[in-house]
Amino acid sequence: MTEEKVTLALNEEEKKKGPTSYKVRITGYALFLVLLLMAFSLGFHMHLPEDKAHELYSMYKQHVDSMLYNVSGVDDLSYRIFFNNGRLLIVCAAPIFGSLAALYTVYMTGMTLKAIEIVETPQENVFLNMIKEPVMWLELIAISLVSIESIIVSVAMLKGKLGEEIGIYLATLMLAGSILLFSASLEAVEILGGSV
Repeated sequence: MTEEKVTLALNEEEKKKGPTSYKVRITGYALFLVLLLMAFSLGFHMHLPEDKAHELYSMYKQHVDSMLYNVSGVDDLSYRIFFNNGRLLIVCAAPIFGSLAALYTVYMTGMTLKAIEIVETPQENVFLNMIKEPVMWLELIAISLVSIESIIVSVAMLKGKLGEEIGIYLATLMLAGSILLFSASLEAVEILGGSV
């Protein structure tokens, strides 16, 4: 092999090093966001027996009541919502199983929304109202970001290239956390409304 060919081979090898391209990441974020929407829709549109609906609704109501217990204001509720959603974000960011946890959680959220519709029987379409909410979109975007990063980091770990991806992974986790904090603030203002 000539010296030129060795240099070209080394240059090609250098090009292969480095973190996953942003084009791949952005495509992954968008595709996973679509998957999350599909999981949410599937959870909502699945048949839910009335006894199971009442059970899910009871757990939902208990959780909401515990979140709202002794809330002193918007900032207090914002942080409670943020810490609740932050736990989910950490699970979704976990290598290997994070993206599966995200899909399952969003599926169960859709199913819980169906339970709310069955038990409370509101006049308006609960599913469409939820899809219109900016809070939902912000939360799904945050989950999508960390879920794709969990897949990328999992692949990097298997290839022994974790060091190349860890910086972007951590930065994306911080970005997703910031999005969730903003989302939690919007949700707290929406819940407390006139109590602001």
